[in-house]
Amino acid sequence: MHALFSPVLMGLILATSFGYLMATAGMKLAATTPGLGPLGLIFVGLACAAMAEIALLRSSSLPSVYVAILALETVLVMGFAAWMGDSFGMRHAVGAALVLAGIALVAA
Repeated sequence: MHALFSPVLMGLILATSFGYLMATAGMKLAATTPGLGPLGLIFVGLACAAMAEIALLRSSSLPSVYVAILALETVLVMGFAAWMGDSFGMRHAVGAALVLAGIALVAA
């Protein structure tokens, strides 16, 4: 089994991706609702993502970590956008599929 798929590393990849998702949610909220809440969400999300990614980089190479985070983050953000009710058409779905296909190609 590839070292990147160990439970600890997968947990850190998940934590990093969710941190970036949290920051993205804060940015989406800040675009429509001014205040400290959205800024706090952005700050906490980025801080969590950075801490988890630093821990990942202690035991994995940057290209492997980056590809895994980007793949999961793409899926999470697209799901979040759909959940928020953003328009999500065929063009977006194909674009996301192309991003994931490119990530799979680089990761192979």
